[in-house]
Amino acid sequence: MQCCAASRMGSLPSIPRCAQAAADLDRAVKEKAGMHAVARRLMTVPGVGPIVVLNFVALVDDLSRFRRTENVGAFLGLMPRSSKAWIGPPASRDAAMEPCGVHCSRGRQP
Repeated sequence: MQCCAASRMGSLPSIPRCAQAAADLDRAVKEKAGMHAVARRLMTVPGVGPIVVLNFVALVDDLSRFRRTENVGAFLGLMPRSSKAWIGPPASRDAAMEPCGVHCSRGRQP
């Protein structure tokens, strides 16, 4: 982007030129998202725009490599891989979520 290069060299670009460059980039991102069928479908979700969609499509790539939709969330780090990861009473789940330092610093209970 010429605006950034000019500002690094000491001469400040004009605001209208930077605004035009940003508008050009915005238009290019929207065009790229509009060319992808999955991206167009995902952009129908309220609050999901072309930047989010293109990031999702680039990360996930081929959805057929996931057996279940829950695995996509686990792949992105949004949830544990399986609901069976927390077998046991709720107290053990809470303890597993605490950092190790908390357990080690408590000392022995009388």
